This record gives sequence, structure tokens and C-alpha cells, in this order.
Amino acid sequence: MLKQLAKAPSLDWRTIDHVVAMPLGSWRAARAMLKARGDRSGSRMAYSGGVFEIMSPSWNHEFIKTNIARLLEGWALVHGVDLQGAGSWTLESATEEVIVEPDECYLVGVRAGRRVPDLAIEVRWTGGGIEKLPIYAALGVKEVWVWDRGVISAHVLRGSTFVRSARSTLLPSLELGRLAKHASMEDQSKAVRAFLKLKR
Repeated sequence: MLKQLAKAPSLDWRTIDHVVAMPLGSWRAARAMLKARGDRSGSRMAYSGGVFEIMSPSWNHEFIKTNIARLLEGWALVHGVDLQGAGSWTLESATEEVIVEPDECYLVGVRAGRRVPDLAIEVRWTGGGIEKLPIYAALGVKEVWVWDRGVISAHVLRGSTFVRSARSTLLPSLELGRLAKHASMEDQSKAVRAFLKLKR
């Protein structure tokens, strides 16, 4: 039986991400904030509709997103899927006046000059903040997976909006339910081995 985060005393569900959202009058001001932050990692920034958000993820948030990444990348290797990881790649559009930094993102196949990932992954550990799906839609990201309280939902871009889907269209043979179940295990190495059915 899998040891789930919700039942693990060392991983406290009461811990929260620190989110600051502030009105910011212009795209130029948002770009200045992004530039001031520089290339330092840690916080995630987003901008849409005149609101600028800075989110400092909790340890639990980072643990979940890393677990998902390890599981997905292991699955891709085993199944011969070419997957290029790009982490929290800063995605922005001056035309749409939006900025977002996903928890994880990937290109399927080679990069070949593409300016946005095919897949973005968002962990919702703490409620509130800017709604990210409209930003991803404006950027043209094909698919977004959202982890929320132990469930991963796939959102597939159809035209200019996302439609929730039971399966990934980019990776249709991947079982998202199994992925979510193993992403909630407390031991990442055991989670990967169990998910890929590997012997120690």
C-alpha cells in the first residue's frame, strides 16, 4: 500500500506557499520586475490583466513537482519518448502582455526553435493567486497538467481555450491516475521504482 503525503506526518498539509499579488499598471512595469529578479531561481512569477504575482513555493510544493518530473522522465525513457525538460522556463508574450513560470515544462521531440513548451505542469498546493490556464492558452501551450490534492487533471488546448480531458493527448498511453498516485508517495526513489515496476 502506498504511503501517501496526506497521511505522512512529516509532510504537513497546513504548510502553504507564500503568494504576493499586486496591481501593476503596465506591461513595462511587469518586465522591469522580471528583469530585477534576474536568473535567480526559487520564486515563480506571473503577470496577467495588470496583476503581478510572486510565489515562493513551500517544500511540499517543490517535492510534489520534482516527484512528478522524475516519474514522467523515467516513464519517457522506458517507453522511448523523446522528452526535453525545461524546468521553470520563463514564458512571456509582449503581444498578449502575459508572463508565467511553470513548475515544470517539457517539449515533446526536439526543440527546433520553439518558443513555448508543449506541456506545462502546475502544482496547486495553496489556493488563490492568478489563474494560470488563460495565460498558457494565450501563449499557445498545447497541454497543461494540474496537480491538486493528489489528482492530476489534463487540460488540452482547443482553439483559444483549454478543455479538461481524461487523458493526455501528447502522451496518451500514460495513465495520469497512476502517475498522481505515485507522485504522492513520500519516498521519491521508491515511487519511481514502483511506477516503472523496477526491481531494486
